[in-house]
Amino acid sequence: MKKCQLVAELVAVLCPNCGESQPNRDGSEMWTAEDFKGNTLKQCVSCDKPILIAHESKVRFEANP
Repeated sequence: MKKCQLVAELVAVLCPNCGESQPNRDGSEMWTAEDFKGNTLKQCVSCDKPILIAHESKVRFEANP
């Protein structure tokens, strides 16, 4: 069985505690590959719990998939 390939231009980042969408550094709820440069330790905008945002995805980012 062949595996599928995940390709995305934008993704949403959700809090693992409450599920609320997290804004990127520009305030948008849609993240690009550039937004994942380095690991980011933040507090959730909804529940205030600390979350580590890191790019460990198997999604390949492309400008126009």
